[in-house]
Parts: sequence; C-alpha cells; structure tokens
Amino acid sequence: DPAEFARPPVLRSFFPNFARLEYSPFVGIDVVAEIWVPESHAILGRFWCINQAEVVRSLRLEWAALLSPAEGQRMAADEIEGTPVLCGQTSELFPLVFLTGGARPGKSPYPSLVLDLELPPAERACTAWSLTAGSSVEESFESSRRLTALNWDAHIAHLELLNAGQVEVHTGNPDWDL
Repeated sequence: DPAEFARPPVLRSFFPNFARLEYSPFVGIDVVAEIWVPESHAILGRFWCINQAEVVRSLRLEWAALLSPAEGQRMAADEIEGTPVLCGQTSELFPLVFLTGGARPGKSPYPSLVLDLELPPAERACTAWSLTAGSSVEESFESSRRLTALNWDAHIAHLELLNAGQVEVHTGNPDWDL
C-alpha cells in the first residue's frame, strides 16, 4: 500500500510517453521506477531497487496481469524458449508480459511472474518488464525481447532533449506546478 511506504512515491520526471517515480516501500530500500511507451503496442518498465541498509536484504517482486476478454483467453503463465511469460488473447491481439532477470511463474491467485532478489548493502539491482500486444504470441514475445534489450539510457536522454522546456504543469497551486 503506497500510503504505508517509508517514503511515498514522488514523480521526478515525465513526458507524454515516459514517467520516473522514486519511493521507498520499506526503510532502507529505495526504488526508482521508470515507465516508457516506446510504441503504440508496447509499454515498458524498469525498476531499480537500491539497498541503503547495512545488511543483506531479500526482496520478492511480483507482476500480476489480469485480462477478462469478451472473446479469447485470460492471461496465464506460459513458457516460450525457456522463458516464463504471461500471455492471453483478446480478439485479434495477444498481450504478453515479459520480465528480465530470471523470473518464474508466481503462485498467487492471479497469473503472475515472480523475481527474487538478494541485495547486499549499498548494492542495487535492475529489472525490466514489458507488456506488448501483437497479432500472435510469437510476435508479442519477439517484440518484448527486442524492446527490453534497448539502451534505455540513450533513449531516455533523447526523450529529455526532445521534451526540454516543452512540458508545462498547471494545477492551481504554484508550488506543485514547480
């Protein structure tokens, strides 16, 4: 529950197709979460988990996906080329969730992928995820692998240059607008 985080989520950077949030779900664990929409049929995310504590921390990250299509199939865990994924079908689209870093199918009531992390003191780990929707499971899988392998830092730097000075926020509160 983000309301109970040690440090609540703060939006640090955003553009029309990108957002960066920072928060601490637990004391001593900082997270930088980036969400990017590089193409019309894909959304990507990247999580940096940073251990600020002086002891090894064990973390379990779980991504769940729900799909209730009028026609097609609900999301379910599957394996493609030895890689656990979540996939489903809605009409002519085949949504697929892909996670880097050695994820495995979760055991929760919802279709999920789980990633366990062991973070030594002052260490950080990064994982990327994607949700793509292609015209076949194979197309969605290949798109997910290709997109999660992109050079994020170069693409984000390009977005920052493209959007420099173009984003204005008007909330009615000048402090928030800053």
